[in-house]
Amino acid sequence: MTRTHTAFNRLNLSDPTPDDILGHASGLLRSPVFLEDRAHRLIAFADSGDNAAELVARWRELSVRWGSEADSSYDRSTGTLLVSVRTRDDQWGRVVVPLGHDPSPSERLVAHRTADALALHRLLEADHHALEWRARETLLDVLYEQQYDGEDDVLARCRAHGIQLEGQLLVGGCVRLRKMSDAKTRTSATEVRDSLAWVNRIMRNHHLPGLAGLIAPGQIRLLLFGPHEKALEKTMTRFAEHCRDDEFPAESEAPVIGFGSTTVRVGDVRRSCDEAGDVVTAARAAEPQLYYRLHNVRLHGLLQLMQEDSRLQTYTERQLLPLMRLGTAESDLLMTTLRTYLDLGRNKAATARALHLSRPTLYGRLDTVQRVLAVDIEEPQTALSLQFAIHAHDIISSAD
Repeated sequence: MTRTHTAFNRLNLSDPTPDDILGHASGLLRSPVFLEDRAHRLIAFADSGDNAAELVARWRELSVRWGSEADSSYDRSTGTLLVSVRTRDDQWGRVVVPLGHDPSPSERLVAHRTADALALHRLLEADHHALEWRARETLLDVLYEQQYDGEDDVLARCRAHGIQLEGQLLVGGCVRLRKMSDAKTRTSATEVRDSLAWVNRIMRNHHLPGLAGLIAPGQIRLLLFGPHEKALEKTMTRFAEHCRDDEFPAESEAPVIGFGSTTVRVGDVRRSCDEAGDVVTAARAAEPQLYYRLHNVRLHGLLQLMQEDSRLQTYTERQLLPLMRLGTAESDLLMTTLRTYLDLGRNKAATARALHLSRPTLYGRLDTVQRVLAVDIEEPQTALSLQFAIHAHDIISSAD
């Protein structure tokens, strides 16, 4: 028993996470070890190698059957040891150890030291919701990385955490904090965790159904859900509004928020989240708005995503190089004329008005463009190719 005390004393000095504590206990007990809250929702667990999936699938049913004893108990029918987790006078959780046999004194000691370590961790946490949020972040990682045997398996795990995804419409999201995500900004680990806590508080305080997890400094992954499209649209709008109104303290501008396509399958969560990340990246070239969807970013969004691809640079040069080789002033003048003409659907009258030119001056410039490029800009496929190339040129030039 002295070894158990020593092991946990060392563990507590290492600033362990709840996952570290449960993993340590699971290794000592050679059994899965679970942590639940008072509402019988699974918060976290560690599996020593045994299959915990069956217990997770039936978690609420079993937890209610075990009752809510004030301190500790043992359910002989299932061979399960239960130890409450307390901070001061608040019993906020319970350690559950399905041993499958009557616990020995040393096994009881490990379970009680596990509960003590979890209680200490909660006392040291600035926000008592942090443990729940970490559990939800882990669950989002499981969904995103598809670390499950099948949809039934992960849906059961979600239910055990108090999250009902069956029959729900799902959408992946991404939040980019402009300053923090800038590579030139020095950001501490505490600020990064605070940014995730900020998103979680918005969802908790305004009762928005969803999960959140970190991607990188200044980038937060989301999964929002609702019973139908209208409800999900309302959730996305309310989330974006609160992010705008309740600014993260370290930021001076509202974050960029994007969402992917909706789905009813948990197997599509990764695709929707990746789409949301692409939307946020592409939104740099889009008009400012509350949040962005795939249809908002259009051609400029596609080009924004492709700007690092050398093939785009090659294509652009192949289409526009004769114009680019002209003197800077003449090249800019003709590029502007061509861009405006193509964007206005090759409408000469509208182009002349937009550029404040006389018709003869515009016609002269367009003739020069055709002569330099040696193409017919009125031919539809040629016009489309040039429009794509000139917008790609704009994107590449702005990134240099």
